[in-house]
Amino acid sequence: PVRTLAIAVCGQDGNASYTTVKAFQDYLRSTPALGPRLDSVTVSQDSGETLDGQDVVNYELNCVFKPIIE
Repeated sequence: PVRTLAIAVCGQDGNASYTTVKAFQDYLRSTPALGPRLDSVTVSQDSGETLDGQDVVNYELNCVFKPIIE
């Protein structure tokens, strides 16, 4: 079975938010606790949403873990 972790975040400014999300993606890949266990970390985005009456961009980071070898 494939193990995944989905992390959903949103931001108001598309360019600044994307830069922050990409930095978080890089952080996840490099952290000692998760990095060696991750197979991939992908980012998808969806714009045109509102939160509390403000336009936001939604991002989903999808982390796929390497198989556990026993």
